[in-house]
Amino acid sequence: MSRPTVTDDQLSRGAALGRVISQCRQNAGLTQAELATAAGISLHSLLKLEQGHVANPGVFTASALADALDKPLQRWVRSANLNGTAGHLSTVGYEGLDLETFLDRLVDLRVEVIADVRLNPISRKPGFSKTRLGEALRSRGMEYLHYRALGNPKDNRAAFAGNEIEQGRLRYHSLLGAEPARAALRDIQSRAARQHVALLCFEHDEESCHRFVVRQHIGQLG
Repeated sequence: MSRPTVTDDQLSRGAALGRVISQCRQNAGLTQAELATAAGISLHSLLKLEQGHVANPGVFTASALADALDKPLQRWVRSANLNGTAGHLSTVGYEGLDLETFLDRLVDLRVEVIADVRLNPISRKPGFSKTRLGEALRSRGMEYLHYRALGNPKDNRAAFAGNEIEQGRLRYHSLLGAEPARAALRDIQSRAARQHVALLCFEHDEESCHRFVVRQHIGQLG
C-alpha cells in the first residue's frame, strides 16, 4: 500500500482555512502559542493549520478553535469543509470531555456513525467503554461500530505522544496492508460515501493519534 498523497483540491482548501485561522487569531490579538493553549491543541498542529498544510482538521479541533476565537462554529465548519452532511468522513477524540458533552457535540455536527478505531475499546473515563458508549450513541440516533483491525499496537503508542511521531506513523502505516485492516478501511469508506462517519479515539488533537493516518488512507482508496 503506497503512502497517501495530497491532492490539489486539498491543498487549496488547506490554504484557505489557514488564512481564515491566521486572520481571526491576529484580529483577536493572540499569538500562535496563546491560541494553541486556549484551543487545547499543540503549537505544531496550529502552525501546520495556519501554513495551509491541513485541509480537514478534526471536527473537534475546528470546534475548539472556534470557541477559543469566539467565532460561530458553522463558519469554521464551512471553512474546513466539514459540512456535517451525509457522505463525509471526519475524526473525533474524547480527551477532556465528559460523555454528555461529547454526545452533544456529535449531534451538533450531525455525525451519524462512530467508527471506533481503538484496539481495545475500554476507558477509565465513565461512559467511553464499548458497551455503554454504544448504548449512549444509539440513544442519540447514531450507530456505533468497532474496528479492532485498525487499532494501534500498544508498543507503538508512545511514538505518537512524543518526538517520534513520524516513526510511529510509518510503523502504523505498514500495518494497514494486512487484509483485515484493508477490509475495515473499505467498509468505512463505503459508509462515509452515504453517511457522516467520525473516526473515534482518545486524543483531542488528531495529529497525535493514529486515526489521522486512518483518515488519510481512506481518502486515498480508489
